[in-house]
Amino acid sequence: MALAECGALELDESSQEKCAHGNYGFPVAVYEDDLSKATVPLHWHVEAELIAVIDGEGIFSCNGKNMRLCTGQGVFFNSGSLHGCRPAESGKCVIHSIVAHPRFIAGEMENAIWNRYILPVVNNHSFDVCWLDDTEAWKSRAIDLIQQAWNDIRLEADGYEFSSRSRLSELWLLLWQNMAKGCSADSGAALKNLSRTKQMLEYIERNYAQEIRTEDIAASASISVSECQRCFKSVVGKTPNTYLNELRLQKAYDYLANTELPVARVAELCGYYDNSYFGKLFRKEKGTSPAKFRAQYRLAETAE
Repeated sequence: MALAECGALELDESSQEKCAHGNYGFPVAVYEDDLSKATVPLHWHVEAELIAVIDGEGIFSCNGKNMRLCTGQGVFFNSGSLHGCRPAESGKCVIHSIVAHPRFIAGEMENAIWNRYILPVVNNHSFDVCWLDDTEAWKSRAIDLIQQAWNDIRLEADGYEFSSRSRLSELWLLLWQNMAKGCSADSGAALKNLSRTKQMLEYIERNYAQEIRTEDIAASASISVSECQRCFKSVVGKTPNTYLNELRLQKAYDYLANTELPVARVAELCGYYDNSYFGKLFRKEKGTSPAKFRAQYRLAETAE
């Protein structure tokens, strides 16, 4: 398996990641990300994700909850949770992540391990995230297990399938045993907010290249504008308009880095029909013009 290619996330219209992690026989993959080069946008997948911060400091988000984590700390994102991460103000943050289908631990669905230990965690929508630090012994152990399993899979020494599964099984048992401590109180409301927000994210992903009003985003989930603002902020941590602009700019970065399209065309494809306004927003975010950003990116790629 070794270290999988991370690259840019490919998401569908509901922000579900399209990438397969591992394969059917070994449904797990490991990644190394330098968040100073590319942040990880909000996304979700059926697999659980375990992250250890190796160097620096980052801001990790899950269903509206945010946490600043530094070297030696980590996080568990449950199946189906909407999560993402970016570097903190220092700009430096390297993470090791394991993305694994819970079936990897159980071996197969519907057996005793699956029914007693896997499903209660996966189906517990109030346990969408667990922040891992050194405040409790079991959390410190969990972080050690993440890094050990990551190294097993990365190095692929003889027997790594056994050792990585053993370590992740121990880690899952720790989560199962301590799940009640990390559950949020308002699980019903949170689940409803998450469902609505995924609908709105799907609408934005389909239509970001067009003119979008907050009223349109609200209508996609059949709710009022005020409820749209409240719901979106509770899950994503920002307003719909802020998220839309960030998404459009991220799409623009990708176009500028990976295509030869004229800057004006890039702006149009990203929903900006006023080229000067696009340039102003771009410079505010990146500190340089779109054209200079493209040139600097190509120069850096050549140097590597």
